[in-house]
Amino acid sequence: MNDIRRALGTALPGTRGATAADQEAIDDTVAGGCGVGIYKPAECRRHDAVER
Repeated sequence: MNDIRRALGTALPGTRGATAADQEAIDDTVAGGCGVGIYKPAECRRHDAVER
């Protein structure tokens, strides 16, 4: 799992997209990572807070 986490990075959960399409791509990537446990629960919560 660490290799996948390294490949995806850890900055993405807190990133804001410059456009709606950018944000949607970020949301899709982070949601998948959260769903399978790549990101820590606190990182997923941080993304949820930024996404809104």
